[in-house]
Amino acid sequence: MIKKNLKLISVLLMGLIMVGCAGLGDYEIELINGYRVIRSSAEDIIIYPEDSDFDGIKIPSVDSEKEFKEFDEDKVDDENEYVVQVGHDKNRYIVAKTNLNVYYIIDTKEVVKYGPLTNIEFDKEKNKLNIPSSIELKDLDEYEQDHDLPEKILLIEIFGIFPFLWVLVLPFNFIFNSIILVIILKVMKMNLKEIKNIYKLSSFKICFSTWLSQLIGIVIMRIPMFIDDFENLNKTIYFIIKESLAIATNPFDNIYSLIFLLMLIIIIGIMNYLFVYRFSLKEVYKNKYIDQKQIKKIALLFAIFNIPYFLYFSISF
Repeated sequence: MIKKNLKLISVLLMGLIMVGCAGLGDYEIELINGYRVIRSSAEDIIIYPEDSDFDGIKIPSVDSEKEFKEFDEDKVDDENEYVVQVGHDKNRYIVAKTNLNVYYIIDTKEVVKYGPLTNIEFDKEKNKLNIPSSIELKDLDEYEQDHDLPEKILLIEIFGIFPFLWVLVLPFNFIFNSIILVIILKVMKMNLKEIKNIYKLSSFKICFSTWLSQLIGIVIMRIPMFIDDFENLNKTIYFIIKESLAIATNPFDNIYSLIFLLMLIIIIGIMNYLFVYRFSLKEVYKNKYIDQKQIKKIALLFAIFNIPYFLYFSISF
């Protein structure tokens, strides 16, 4: 049983580590003369200057999509355009390629954008502007990326970004649930000997059960982070999932993220109840220290006390 539990914990923690950095996938890449690559999501990667008044040299821009539609309308309709490769010289030109195989050139001194361009037009424009051949388009992963935490984040989301915190919180979880267990048993008018026996048989299992339910909850919570994987679904479903992303920063931002939050609270509560009822108090019931009715009452109380209400508030950095 212990080996199975350890395997389950390992699988969940590994899964959480894999998705834990989803929020840290956003970054900025410094280019030249105040220009930078800004990644806000997997399909929102743009090149933008520090002086945001020059909206015309944003890559890609709304105007770029309109212009490119004229010769590849179907592709633009089907996909969002975002930067996948970039290159630059020391102090003037920036070149870029998007996921739609569209090319751009920015003259940072004259504040001029050339594009959208086809591959042939791109090569002609580079020759015309005397852009040296040493400027190569490179994948964004080849550049140094500045990763920043969002200005505002849900407290429970910190446990998703830093999964090792789930291990550190275990001792506190054990102390908290031990206190709750003793209080419940005293309220149920158990004598000292009964309390000791019940505590010995169930305290560690209750700690594990409540911890596990919250761990599963945070994994479920991070499903909307994989918004790109849901793009081929029905547009309404895709929209709802996308709106639910607000649960990571402010679940009260829209009705969809709020509903998702309430569903998550209910799921964690149900898991708490079932784990304590079916697993944690099984030996206690076998030894006839408590009856079926008392087990349900204890499981329900632990379900209520162990929903991490305080974690559903956001903090600012």
